[in-house]
Amino acid sequence: MVVQVQEEFTLKRMPTGFVLGVVIVCLSPFVLTLLGFDFGNHTQELVWSELPQLTATEQTNVLFYRLPGAFTHALLEWTAFCAALFTVLLAFSQFRMSGDVTTPIIGMALFCAGSMDAFQTLAAAHLIDDDVANQDLIPFTWVIGRIFNALIMIVGVGLFLGKGVQYRRFGTPFLLLVSLLFILLAYGIISYCAHSDILPQTQYPDNFITRPYDLIPLLLFAFAGLYLYPKFYRQQPSLFAHALIISAVPEVVVQLNMVFGSTALFDHHFNIAHFLKIVAYVVPMLGLTLDYIRTYQEQQRSAAALDELNQKLASSNAELAASNAELEQFAYIASHDLQEPLRTVTSFLQLLQSDTDTKVSQDGEKYLSFAMEGSARMKCLVEGLLDFSRLGSSQTDLQRVDSAAVVQTVLQDLEVSIRDGAAQIEVGRLPMVQADKNLLYQLLQNLLANALKYRADQSKIHIKAEWFEERWHFSVQDNGIGMEQKHHERIFQIFQRLHGQNEYSGVGIGLAMCKKIAERLGGQIWVESELGVGSTFFFSLAAVR
Repeated sequence: MVVQVQEEFTLKRMPTGFVLGVVIVCLSPFVLTLLGFDFGNHTQELVWSELPQLTATEQTNVLFYRLPGAFTHALLEWTAFCAALFTVLLAFSQFRMSGDVTTPIIGMALFCAGSMDAFQTLAAAHLIDDDVANQDLIPFTWVIGRIFNALIMIVGVGLFLGKGVQYRRFGTPFLLLVSLLFILLAYGIISYCAHSDILPQTQYPDNFITRPYDLIPLLLFAFAGLYLYPKFYRQQPSLFAHALIISAVPEVVVQLNMVFGSTALFDHHFNIAHFLKIVAYVVPMLGLTLDYIRTYQEQQRSAAALDELNQKLASSNAELAASNAELEQFAYIASHDLQEPLRTVTSFLQLLQSDTDTKVSQDGEKYLSFAMEGSARMKCLVEGLLDFSRLGSSQTDLQRVDSAAVVQTVLQDLEVSIRDGAAQIEVGRLPMVQADKNLLYQLLQNLLANALKYRADQSKIHIKAEWFEERWHFSVQDNGIGMEQKHHERIFQIFQRLHGQNEYSGVGIGLAMCKKIAERLGGQIWVESELGVGSTFFFSLAAVR
């Protein structure tokens, strides 16, 4: 059992090579820094007094090459935003396949965080009206964006840690509405900062901690990576959940570069942090991609297994139908061929019984009487078996049938039994149905005869029909002897009887025929009964088309 659980978790963990790759990417800038590499954008201060002395082309080149830091910053931020956008689109695709609302909620949290980065870039490029210089706006909005990023991910993941909470009921519209509110909040924060008269100082180049405000998101990402994400993974293990744990590594390294390294815009640690932030977005995106592929493959395997099962079921049904047809043919032939020798035996027994010249002892007369009774029961059994087998071979002619008229015909044919049993018959309003008139007659005749046979002293029988779930449900209710619930299924099986011949006559075929007729008419039959209270037999039929 332990091995099975371990294998299950292994299937829902990112490949070891992938984890090592992320760690190597996060450590590479540090190693390259030790080797002397510099990823910063350095430009000399622009001397405006020298510009008039340059040609137009030289002036354009000077101004253009003053912007590599801004270009790098915009490129890195928009790459991170595109990764977040692709993640949320993939999350909704996964949601459509699996129905799991976890991925779109967390995906939207990532997208909202990416939107904050996008708005920050727009403000830095002055595409959002602002009154603050970039050297103050970009560092402060970076801190706000990182705190927003960490908090929205903590909220998104934390939603699924509460026991007994079912977020499936919220649905996609609710999810999109909440996400829109978060995006508007992100835009509002950036816009407010861009129009503020003064922003707090966030960079202290001469201190050991160069960006103290960045300690807040550092602690938040460390909390998420060390506690929140692992707890979420243990409760809902998946490749995506495991990728979230891994993504905390670049998130923490990003903050370490900013807290202890970056002293100016677009410097060495600033650009490293923005690059690793892209990695932090890409890691869950790749985890979700693998989850999507695995879910798709599982669905394909399930569909293939279902197709194979359906083919086997169809083959089994065909074999069963052929076997049933052979059994019905055998029953028909056997019961038909048994009639002649049975008539011969009965005739000779009757001759023997009526022959006054033949001297038979008292015991012989008793044995002869038993033989006559047995042949009579055998005759009923053969005739019932013949009728039952004919149901399988006869054609079903479904047409418009007035069930009220069929019931009246049945009552007329059973008039003697009704009068002898002093039965009170109540017939409700009955509908037009789609059925075979002869089969419907047999069905109602058997059920009514059954109610008359197992009647109480003052027999009351109620026949009615009710419309339910697009079908007519007929019922034949009596106040007879009833039966225990354990027999409700058994009585519809052929040759199954609850009483001996000395109590009630019969061969156990009538209700089996009722079941077969109901199925031939495209319906079902069932019973509700209580011992000593009575029984109600139900069967369903389609309405007139």
